[in-house]
Amino acid sequence: MTKKDKVKKLLIEAERCLILGENPNAEIISRQIVELNPNNSEAYYFLGEALCKQGKFQESVDTLKKANKLLPNHPRIVHLLGWAIFMNGDVELGRKLIKQALENIPDDIQILCDLAVLETRQGNGDLAKEYVLRAFEIDAIHPLVQEVFKTVVHFDKERTRLTRKIN
Repeated sequence: MTKKDKVKKLLIEAERCLILGENPNAEIISRQIVELNPNNSEAYYFLGEALCKQGKFQESVDTLKKANKLLPNHPRIVHLLGWAIFMNGDVELGRKLIKQALENIPDDIQILCDLAVLETRQGNGDLAKEYVLRAFEIDAIHPLVQEVFKTVVHFDKERTRLTRKIN
């Protein structure tokens, strides 16, 4: 098997692991790919995703920056980089990058839902509703849209209840 074929096979396996939620395995496989081919942006992306899903946000940011350097401004990379940066504590830069990705893929449910979650966490309920309703218009029965919609509505009701209680 050639090195190129091995990398291709490992990329498929890493992606399969990510889809199945086997994030530690995806991390191991992605690291193997990076060793074989240090200029493979997809391997860095998969590695960054696996790290992010394991809560290793700073390492994910560092890895996704490498992917972005190899494939500048790719919306998927920018989106995940923005999310990892947000989760690592830099809300403004994370928001900026996720919005940049949304400009390139305006009907992406994952990006819209991530922005809704970000804005909910920041107490911006109206903006969160705006994003989740856009996702809802695209695919109202998508499980992610359903989950984020319920979350946004729940926190909006809680904010309203607490505001009334305070006043």
